[in-house]
Amino acid sequence: MPVDLYRAPLDSITWADVEAFLGLGGPDENRPKEGLRVDYKEANRKTPAQVPDSIVDVAVSYANSFGGLIFVGVEEVNGVPVAAPGVERSKTDLKTTLSNKLRTGITPPLPLTGYQVGVVSHPGATDRDVGVIRLEVGSWRPYMVTAGKANRILVRRADQSVPAELSDIEALFDQRQALAEAAGHRANDYDRDSRFPSPSEPEQPYLRIWLRPLLACNLRLDRELEESLHAVLASALPGDPLFTNPDRETEWTDISAPGWKVQWRVLEDGSLGCVADLVSGFSQELGPIQMARLLRSSCSLAEKWFAHIGWAGDVLFESTLVLLDCRLAEGGASGSLPGLSGVRMPRSDRPSSNQFYSRIGMSQLSDPAPEVAEHFRVHLRKMRGAQVDLAAVTRGIRAVT
Repeated sequence: MPVDLYRAPLDSITWADVEAFLGLGGPDENRPKEGLRVDYKEANRKTPAQVPDSIVDVAVSYANSFGGLIFVGVEEVNGVPVAAPGVERSKTDLKTTLSNKLRTGITPPLPLTGYQVGVVSHPGATDRDVGVIRLEVGSWRPYMVTAGKANRILVRRADQSVPAELSDIEALFDQRQALAEAAGHRANDYDRDSRFPSPSEPEQPYLRIWLRPLLACNLRLDRELEESLHAVLASALPGDPLFTNPDRETEWTDISAPGWKVQWRVLEDGSLGCVADLVSGFSQELGPIQMARLLRSSCSLAEKWFAHIGWAGDVLFESTLVLLDCRLAEGGASGSLPGLSGVRMPRSDRPSSNQFYSRIGMSQLSDPAPEVAEHFRVHLRKMRGAQVDLAAVTRGIRAVT
């Protein structure tokens, strides 16, 4: 399985990992073009040991936007990578050179956890290396380029790092506090927030899911947005989701999906969530398939929703499972999926509810099975002392339709 350079530790990547990401051995249309979170920089052609100062511009625009990857020593044509000749080695190794540029050319300084630098040796040239820089969303924005003659605040738009407009700068300052709160967020905060829906039958088992942008998106909840949400739901879920807004509020919009017994809600900060009664219409013995389907469909829906509102950064994924005295079927039992046979339920007295949250990237929403399996593992071990084969559960969740 290819290494995800957006998530993997860059100090352990190989040339094969970089080559696989760039797709240099394949057709142009399969190669990742420069965009919101990808940029290519080649070495100075007259001085091949020199890296361009514009790396700092891209780094600042990433930190002020959604984060991203910078490949150093890679040539591009119309934004498509065509070769990776690398950067000629000098007295200072490439990793130190790149790290120094990030450390000395940006104000306020990027935190050490805000970026990683990886370097791989070029297999066809023993005196050349290719660098990979990964920037996270900045935790104290706005960031400013202080290298060069003029200070500048940049943001990322499509495949360009451009000067921030006044409205951008105001929003970045507004987001400083919002980001600090989001980064310190804990799942039980959701229970104390009246904006998050409660199940229709609170004395019955239920599952609640929230996927929240790391930064508030400040949406305007109006008819146009409601129609957009309806269209996204309709494209992601079977059946025809219908609006049910008799008590529509200024801070949220609700939609229900017939046949799913699920209430969906979107908040003005871009958060998307749902709550589902787990036993309404089912027996008192639940199979994991019901929860797996809802968790996975929520991630798929969130991927479409965040793309629609223009969010490309990380997401907080929170799930609350309340089982009360309800029994859970083991894998292969009535109502469950054979592929989830990695779950074994010993009979023991355990807590009746549990909350868990994780921070995930947008790429993980495309294949949410590993993250959904991890939520399963935490919930079922905590509440039922279950034995969970994580690999088997992941395979089973991928098979859920």
